Amino acid sequence: MTESNKPIRNTLPDVVKDTIQRYGLLQPGNAVLVAVSGGVDSMVLLRVIQLLGYPVEAAHFDHQSRGGASAEDADFVRKTCAEWGIAFHFGTEAVESDARESRLSFENYARGRRYAFLTTTAKQKGIQVIATGHQQDDQAETVLMGMLGLASGIGPGGYAPLLEQEGLRIVRPLVDCGREMLIAWARATGIPWRDDATNEMPICARNRVRLEVLPALIKSVPDTVPRLVRLGETYRSNMGFLDQCAAEFLRESLQPAGEVVSVRILSRERFVEAPEALRRHVIKVLAHRNNIRIPYEHCRRAEAFILGAGPGKYFDFGKGMLLYTARDGIHILPASAMDKHTPRIVVPVAVPGETLFGGYTIRARIIKNQDEALAHALEHSNARRQYFDLEALNGAVEARFRRPGDMLVPFGKTHDKKVKDVMIACGIPEYQRNTLPLLTANDRIIWAVGCRRSALAPVMNTTRNMLELECLPGGDW
Repeated sequence: MTESNKPIRNTLPDVVKDTIQRYGLLQPGNAVLVAVSGGVDSMVLLRVIQLLGYPVEAAHFDHQSRGGASAEDADFVRKTCAEWGIAFHFGTEAVESDARESRLSFENYARGRRYAFLTTTAKQKGIQVIATGHQQDDQAETVLMGMLGLASGIGPGGYAPLLEQEGLRIVRPLVDCGREMLIAWARATGIPWRDDATNEMPICARNRVRLEVLPALIKSVPDTVPRLVRLGETYRSNMGFLDQCAAEFLRESLQPAGEVVSVRILSRERFVEAPEALRRHVIKVLAHRNNIRIPYEHCRRAEAFILGAGPGKYFDFGKGMLLYTARDGIHILPASAMDKHTPRIVVPVAVPGETLFGGYTIRARIIKNQDEALAHALEHSNARRQYFDLEALNGAVEARFRRPGDMLVPFGKTHDKKVKDVMIACGIPEYQRNTLPLLTANDRIIWAVGCRRSALAPVMNTTRNMLELECLPGGDW
């Protein structure tokens, strides 16, 4: 070894070791599954992790591409792992043809299949850490692409050194090493690698950024790469803080809707009072929780809708999710909740007993010879429980859904009103109006559950037997 090689041989492992410690990527004794393509980055990563003393295994995924060259990559990695005494795991798929069928770009589809293979392999082998060879120049490219909206699913923050998902840790120990450092160390230590000829072709956005855009920027601003890396780190830090703020905001401002399990209600008042940056980040977090990609303009439109839309309006949030403006806030609901078609079924209500209807449980109880019956009814009645004079009902109680033209005489009134108008007056969202049970006796509506009871069969002080009806969410259709 020449004197000139000594610093190179010693420097890179030290840099990687510092990166591992700074970001807490690995603990002593952690087994690591290294994603190895056969290129210089992944070959250096595999070797340096081994030299640092971690139990290491290699995983290679053959895309069946580049006219057979990818199969040669697989053979190369397999043989090198055998020479180094490293366990080798292999996966392969016809990515090119599958990507065409999926209508995704080759790069995006291939990335998804690689990570699926890595995840499956790690879990099968009981390994909790996957290491990838993303290095400093990759990070600069990714930050720049994220700024331009060209990095699928990745913003201007680039790759995080540590990512936890599906019970695994994805680590990137080379993020502080530049491409030139890796090549120099590989040459100095005799590490072999294979070059992918397509990396030098401007056939995709990342290649064009690497081959054309970044060199032009570096020509004008020599330290472009470290500047972009610092920008990405700052962005990730800021986003981490906003993530915490948004999570706290949603814990305090997002509540379940009592009537529909799949619906959440966002406090409009709190949203209006929040700073603009937090408002938009809350929207992004809501989108992320529902697996929705939300471009900038769509985020702006969602914000404007929440701030200013009138009652009873809808906004297509994406992927079958809707925002709906109601009196009590912004309802976040699946589009399926808007289905206005409910079965024209009539179900007898067991008196006394329990009846399951339309996702609700209806409980009926007869209270005999109650002293101060009227006072009892007034004290215990609410949106979920009502009392009726059993003898005055004079007929079997049944449950059904709303129908066109339904009428009822609200308690305390003397004239019929449309059930639709009664529900609107009660602030019942449109999407719930056809799914709330209506209880009837002799085909006359006695109670629009969650809204108003009718004037029929009121409890009086002379009432001998009361019928207590309680209707709670939960139950079969």
